[in-house]
Amino acid sequence: QSEDLRPCPGHRAGRGLAVLVSTGRVAELMPQLASASCAIGADTGLTHLVAAYGVPTVALFSASDPALTGVFAARARNLRDATPAAVLTALNDLKAL
Repeated sequence: QSEDLRPCPGHRAGRGLAVLVSTGRVAELMPQLASASCAIGADTGLTHLVAAYGVPTVALFSASDPALTGVFAARARNLRDATPAAVLTALNDLKAL
């Protein structure tokens, strides 16, 4: 594990969830992105990359328009101003595909 890649504060080990914060290079994140079982992320390049790997991905939008900058992948959903329940529903739907 890179010293630039660390669990997010508040992460609970053993719960089947990994939240990563990186200050390093994108190349260092590629193995983690490719091996993820699912992803939830804001409208960022990393969210687009993880979706490109075919990982079930929920992309969250607020100010930007998902019709213009959304994640366009078979196993991805774009949600605007979504509630936590909507995010979980979309993720469960994607994982069933």
